[in-house]
Amino acid sequence: MLIKLSGSALDFLSLCQYSSLQVLILVGSVNNLIYASRRMAANIGQQMRGHLTRPRHID
Repeated sequence: MLIKLSGSALDFLSLCQYSSLQVLILVGSVNNLIYASRRMAANIGQQMRGHLTRPRHID
């Protein structure tokens, strides 16, 4: 009984460890996505501002 209990406890602990690792990976990838999208938005904003502020050549 005790061996069975400790085995299931070990399974539970490994499952917790695995799920916490998955959560960390998920959080990290979400942060990377947010960072990348912010950077992309900043680049697009700079390009738009550049287009707006650049003097237009009228032929």
